[in-house]
Amino acid sequence: QLSCSVGIEHKGWFNIGSSWYGDGRRVRNLSKLTVALNKYGRAQMFGPGTHCRCAECASMPTDCEWGSGPYAGVLLLYLQEIAINKILTPKEWKDLPAGYLDQGVTDNKRSVCSAALLHCLHNADQFSKLAFGMGKYQDFDMTALDITKIRDFATFMALTSNDQGQNGEVALQNFNMKLGN
Repeated sequence: QLSCSVGIEHKGWFNIGSSWYGDGRRVRNLSKLTVALNKYGRAQMFGPGTHCRCAECASMPTDCEWGSGPYAGVLLLYLQEIAINKILTPKEWKDLPAGYLDQGVTDNKRSVCSAALLHCLHNADQFSKLAFGMGKYQDFDMTALDITKIRDFATFMALTSNDQGQNGEVALQNFNMKLGN
């Protein structure tokens, strides 16, 4: 809806991630359009008198909360998606390299060396930044972690940096043995 209201055809290109790289002029143009869309989109979707911020509501409508529909906390991701659909050509979209930036941390088959930037998304799976923030990993046993894999690496790094979890030294010893150190 928002895309149509600003005259941008959505080509069905989704999930670009929040970290961009490439030709500086293209990234700058994407950024400028995203900022402009943010000003309009925030007012259009979450401004006073809108469905998600109605004058009669005592609390936010359920379909405006996280996981139920448009959510103000990730509005930037929606709007940069619209910008991508406007600025990129089909060839540029097709030729985008996949799998380096903004890689989720629930996959435990991929090597940690296959991604340049890990992104802890909002989810309930290991590794969950929400559970981490609530201290739910306090008694997590790290013995079986394979920290050469994305999920286990993210889990190990977060827990050892915040004194959560147990047996982090065992996971590190296992890592060193695996590498022959």
